Amino acid sequence: MTELTIIIPTLNEAPGIGPTIKEYQKVFPNAHILVVDGGSTDGTQQIARNLGAEVIQQKGKGKGNAIKTAIQHLKQKNHNPKYIIITDGDHTYPAKPAAKMIQILEKNPDVGMVTGDRFHTHTLKNYLTDIYGLGNLILKTLHHYLNKVKMKDPLTGLRAIKWQTIKNWKPMSKHFEIEVEINNYIKSLKQKIIEIPIKYRKRLGMKKLKIKHGIIIALQIIKNITTNLKTAITKPTPK
Repeated sequence: MTELTIIIPTLNEAPGIGPTIKEYQKVFPNAHILVVDGGSTDGTQQIARNLGAEVIQQKGKGKGNAIKTAIQHLKQKNHNPKYIIITDGDHTYPAKPAAKMIQILEKNPDVGMVTGDRFHTHTLKNYLTDIYGLGNLILKTLHHYLNKVKMKDPLTGLRAIKWQTIKNWKPMSKHFEIEVEINNYIKSLKQKIIEIPIKYRKRLGMKKLKIKHGIIIALQIIKNITTNLKTAITKPTPK
């Protein structure tokens, strides 16, 4: 059994996918690297294959569909890693902190997910002088007060998760709102989420996150309220 699978959703990430895979291979030499591609036309898939990664085509478009495809693929192929890491293919998320994240999961049975906090040094001024930073602040606040998920960086793209925690999850999100949906799912299982500080790097290649995705994420946060209410209503009353 492969102890670890690293899932990398991609779409036209030729500048970053090579350095990303090489870095994670250096830190996790025995890991199974699964690149889930959304139809790249810039050579991303071939670069990944040349470096020994398994490359599959995702169903649908967007990061949410890529992660859903990855989970389905691992189950269909009877892959049962102990842990999975989800990271981006643009070289923004360093691999070394991910090793610490796995160690935390190993030592803490009540923790279901460990994430990388990009904003641990941010002040209010940092958030207000960058439109994406401001968007993150607004969404973080909504997620906290509406979904009761208190995280410094709920939209981070670096996550380490126990496979047994995530294998039966059936995500509904199609795009970047997948991040708040997964936070809500881990919370619904009564498992802890731990954040560790990471140094977020400048991406290699073109940025894909747009303002419209912020609106979609906000709508997912609102949708999570309904999901939480349904869970609370259907939960059996202890005798």
